[in-house]
Amino acid sequence: MEQASMTAVVSRFLVRSHFTYRVASWAVAGTLTICASGALAQEAAKRPANWKEMQVAEPQGGYRAAKAQAEAMVRSGSVADQQTFDAYWKWHFAQLTRYELRNKLPAIRSLFKQKLKDRQGAAQARLVKEIALPMLTEIVEDAGYDTIVRYNALLMLGDLNQTEPNARGQGAVALAEALPTLLKFLDPKLPANDTNDTLRVAALIGVQGHAERGGVRDAQRRQQVQKLLQQIADETNPPAGRQPEVHEWITNLAKVVAKSMQPAGSVASGRSARMERRGTRSSNER
Repeated sequence: MEQASMTAVVSRFLVRSHFTYRVASWAVAGTLTICASGALAQEAAKRPANWKEMQVAEPQGGYRAAKAQAEAMVRSGSVADQQTFDAYWKWHFAQLTRYELRNKLPAIRSLFKQKLKDRQGAAQARLVKEIALPMLTEIVEDAGYDTIVRYNALLMLGDLNQTEPNARGQGAVALAEALPTLLKFLDPKLPANDTNDTLRVAALIGVQGHAERGGVRDAQRRQQVQKLLQQIADETNPPAGRQPEVHEWITNLAKVVAKSMQPAGSVASGRSARMERRGTRSSNER
């Protein structure tokens, strides 16, 4: 299942509660527009006192010049100036925590994926493994950051690839090193509340992407993940702290993700495919 169709499935599960509306909007809404610095400054002035931001210095010579150089290095595949490369991309990921950019995070995620598409070489590897992976993990695991920031960072983490897709038809291969962090938020021992359940949803979406992009290659790890997903899917009654609508969405989403973990050609996989085809035919008939 493509990520876009996954989002559609997720959106169908969420229809009623405040929580569901909020998460769905974070997942699919927003377009990135270039705001005047004055408008951003005005928005930043409204930042609540308890809003945490990651403090990373702007690259020497200004971020615009560093951005041009760093993105050129990603396109070339070679890190000609590691200091500028690292400084810009670390500053870039720190922007995810800025209050005035909180409504633009989905668009920032999308643009980052576009910049990496069809990119290979030392620059892509350094950006993904040495900068994006540790910085996104730090944001996700720090409860001091706002839930909307952690949610988008976790989605971004789940999107990271070891190998990017290219125009020659080579598919993406998910970054296996990101999977352990995703699984932390599926731990049944994690208390149910709005924050943890929001992150649980992002983790489920990330794990589904890993299953589709070959990020769960080890058979033992795949079995571990399937068992965890089944445990979530089989939880009939919502735990304390979770609304029934939210519980229904999470368990249904876990079932969708568990289905994606089934090896191609398996009996269950074949049955699922047939059910989906019948559902498509019925929809077309209507």
